Amino acid sequence: MKNENKNNKNKNIYAYIKSVLIISITLILVGSVFIAFSLRKEVLDNKYKIAKVTTYNSSVKKLSPGELYVTKDIDYTSNGIYRITYRVKYNGKNATILKNKTNFEITDVIGSGYKLLTDNVLYNKERVNNFRKQGIFTNYRNNTFNIIIPATELDKSCIIQVYVKLESRRLNIKHYISKEAYFTFVPNDNNNFYVKNGPQSYIIVGNGYIVLEKK
Repeated sequence: MKNENKNNKNKNIYAYIKSVLIISITLILVGSVFIAFSLRKEVLDNKYKIAKVTTYNSSVKKLSPGELYVTKDIDYTSNGIYRITYRVKYNGKNATILKNKTNFEITDVIGSGYKLLTDNVLYNKERVNNFRKQGIFTNYRNNTFNIIIPATELDKSCIIQVYVKLESRRLNIKHYISKEAYFTFVPNDNNNFYVKNGPQSYIIVGNGYIVLEKK
């Protein structure tokens, strides 16, 4: 009887080990398939492969009292589309940073191979069209994107997101997303960080590119 129980126990252990091995092998095979798909180059228009995609993550910057700064993060989604996220940061109270009754503006000169998707411009996760009554609006002309925000509406949680899509199909060159980007504002008279009077512009750092090759 004891031997029979022992044999049944051994059989159960063997069956358990066998099940674990089968599950492990299955997971490895499934994982290999996912890896294969992830390494496969994306195809556009059934003719062009995306040979390389680069992105950009902004770094943390310690701000002095009165200083204003804009970060730019660039993420690739799919189908030649990038998501660009601008974040406004400043050290101090809103009323002491910008001059009253002025505007804060972000300008990005989009790369000639790209097109801005104008129906998908977001301000704090909502479409900009919903904010026109507050004086926030955008402009897109000659492949230059602007968003203009009244000083009273700017805050430290301000996030602007736009999407750009690669339209060019030129091969083996770096299609850069942006030619240049900067933010413009008028400092408050009591803001001691900025010594100049009148509008000032500062570069927004961040870029990325796509390289295409023939399928």
